[in-house]
Amino acid sequence: MNATPFNQHTHGGHTAYPDDHTFILAQPLIIRTAPEWTALTDPPQTLPAGSLVHYTNHIRTKMHSYIKLTTGYLPTADLRTHLQYGADSDPTTSLVPAIEPVLGHRYPLKGQFRLTQQRLDEHTAPSLTAPVLRTFKQGATIPYTAKLRTRHYGWLEVPHAAGNGYLPFLRYVAGIATYYGREKAGSKIVTRLIEPWTYDHNDRIRRHEDPRVPLRPTTEERSDFEHLASQIAKVAQPDAVLIGLINDTHFDSYNTEASAGTLRDLKAVSYFAKNYGLDAIVANGDLNDGVQTLDRTILDISRAVTALKLSETPFFITQGNHDDNSGFARYENGYRVGQVLTSQAALNLRNQHHSAQQIMPKTSGPAFYGKYRVSNSQISLILLDTFDIPDSAVDGYFKRNYDEAPTGLQWTGILQNIRHSRSRIRQAQADWFSQTMATLAPEEQVIVFTHDSIRSAVTDDAVGGFWTYDWFANNQQGAYAQVSSTLAAHRNQVISVMNGHTHVDDWSHDDGINWITTTCDAPDRRKTGHGQRKTATNSAWDVLVINPTQRRLSRFRYGWRDAAGSESRLRFALFGDGTDNRVPGLHEKLNKLRPAALTRNAILYNQKSKQTRQRWRGFRSNFDY
Repeated sequence: MNATPFNQHTHGGHTAYPDDHTFILAQPLIIRTAPEWTALTDPPQTLPAGSLVHYTNHIRTKMHSYIKLTTGYLPTADLRTHLQYGADSDPTTSLVPAIEPVLGHRYPLKGQFRLTQQRLDEHTAPSLTAPVLRTFKQGATIPYTAKLRTRHYGWLEVPHAAGNGYLPFLRYVAGIATYYGREKAGSKIVTRLIEPWTYDHNDRIRRHEDPRVPLRPTTEERSDFEHLASQIAKVAQPDAVLIGLINDTHFDSYNTEASAGTLRDLKAVSYFAKNYGLDAIVANGDLNDGVQTLDRTILDISRAVTALKLSETPFFITQGNHDDNSGFARYENGYRVGQVLTSQAALNLRNQHHSAQQIMPKTSGPAFYGKYRVSNSQISLILLDTFDIPDSAVDGYFKRNYDEAPTGLQWTGILQNIRHSRSRIRQAQADWFSQTMATLAPEEQVIVFTHDSIRSAVTDDAVGGFWTYDWFANNQQGAYAQVSSTLAAHRNQVISVMNGHTHVDDWSHDDGINWITTTCDAPDRRKTGHGQRKTATNSAWDVLVINPTQRRLSRFRYGWRDAAGSESRLRFALFGDGTDNRVPGLHEKLNKLRPAALTRNAILYNQKSKQTRQRWRGFRSNFDY
């Protein structure tokens, strides 16, 4: 690294993130009266997953570690299995996930299973040779609290007053699954759910980064950093503001080598910010992938945030459609909300740190949005939440029915409160944005960050001349029109609107505004360049250089950049668009050949959301505003 960073005018200096002695629960935990596993409070006092607690000190026993609260003791980890019950702010506590095999792992999730087999035995352990507890007959509905997989069977954990029983619910033969019944989701019987081990390849991942240890760049990485810094130094003026931008990391410690590797990219952004000098970092949505059980998702979010704290730079995380785990709840848990990361839990995990507390408004109900003025500059960052959907449920399931009609496709709205299915800006956020833009200082210039596009769909097939096809943009709800018109009214003070979500580099200059999207950081989730290498890593993140006097935005990419391209509807139908790294198994391909009865909603969805030819303009470096 050079002796002097190129950006010696970093506005506001470094931001420290000290240990604040907090612990965020990854699963429900019962408070103890003493640091002993059996010393439960009477009656038991259970804290839900996502809760944030403050503690005074740690206590270690032979089997567990505990923290001391004002109300008692809370277990934090099993020292025998290295299972972590939550995320500790203590920098000496490891956050590296334990390598554990998929076979035999317990996936905690609740559900109900309707038996179609004539009869089925429940066992004392997940093995057909274990003693039989009882026998269920065809038509029985069986509640379960977890799923497990052995080599040839999938198992349900069935609760009893004295313990748990285990019931086989599917059998694998040559990779093809045969089910012994159907999942019950609300008032419906669902033919199939995606099983929770589908995205679990933890035992195949060769290396996990430690999020608490700063990046130690390889020789090639160091050379790339030096090159990036030299390019930035050529254009950065004395009043320039520099922002690190990374989005769609889809970080997942348990899925693929690439999904686990994006934690190193977050550490790389932090390293560059700290050692070369950035004014802020924005992780613009889909920080995590949201395809694991809630306990794993909470730990992964904590790992990602910990990596960003290494930057000692103000950083902000916008809401993406994957971030709240509602995709897992929808596809793998039958529309139950028990696996969803609540708004309060998301606030505890992503936005309790010092710099996030500086944005205004400091609290926004379920949404995280606000404005951050870069110290001693004309530049402000505005962060909007395009998945501004409150937590709500009926009988443990997602609430149905729309509050308002979407602007694009007129679907029937069974996915009302699932962030993984639609985009929304509520009126309170839109009013705040209108007021904020109306009261900007005359010299103030703003750059807006959202995960999904602000631009509304103009036809049922695409978003017009800009942006690849996107179901979310074609199903926007709420006050999008107000936000769009506010941007247009104040275009002279808008540097650009930045977003991701579509996993491809694209841009447009429309309505007098620069609309820019950044490709996906995860290399196995991009529409183009699947797995190709451009630098020492498969990264794709930017440094934005804003020169307010020149009124110019320059983008410098570390890693992969997309060229202009397109994808036909036929290619999409046959091979997908590259944004899903899951390879369908043989049984899944065969299931697609079987005729299935479609509901009215499914028929309407297929008619209205057909994929059109996708086009994108690729990466562009410079934008005047």
